[in-house]
Amino acid sequence: MRYEPIPEFTRDEVVAAIERDDPDVLLYAVLSAALHDEDPAWAARISLRLVAHPHWNVRGNALLALGHIARLHRWLPREEAQAALAAGLRDSEEYVRGKAESATDDVEQFLGWRFRENPLRDWHDGLPVPGVRFLRNDRVQLAGGAGGTPVQGVVFGLLRIAPEPEYLVDVCPDDPESTFPARTATERDLRPLA
Repeated sequence: MRYEPIPEFTRDEVVAAIERDDPDVLLYAVLSAALHDEDPAWAARISLRLVAHPHWNVRGNALLALGHIARLHRWLPREEAQAALAAGLRDSEEYVRGKAESATDDVEQFLGWRFRENPLRDWHDGLPVPGVRFLRNDRVQLAGGAGGTPVQGVVFGLLRIAPEPEYLVDVCPDDPESTFPARTATERDLRPLA
């Protein structure tokens, strides 16, 4: 595969390509609409019209175009685009699934939508995660610090959830110059502080 620049189609040329239904032209026309047209709503309508096209290359590029629109305009019609991208992730063609993956990465990054469950990411974004007791910035006491003395700190990371949650705890949260490394602790090693 090699990179080919996407030619700039006029709106009339994009519409004509859709009417002719020539996959060799449509696969560029949909990307041109996403990359070059200044109206994200029009470009999204074109992309959404082609996400179910019979030709795998057109379908894949239509999904990729949705990612471009999200990146360039920070907008997509949520209900239709989310459904189209979710279907693309399950497509029978590997090319289409790959383009849907790229597009969902852009949509997740630029619009904040979620497509795949990721409890660690949800926790770091401040969302509740079942089975996880402590939240970011919770003040805690670690059992058995140096010499068996309990140490206080602040939870700032979640490393894993199973078989039990394991956290990163900053033991010097009020000292930005501290060289003490963060400590890892499981839930059974932590006590909440008021």
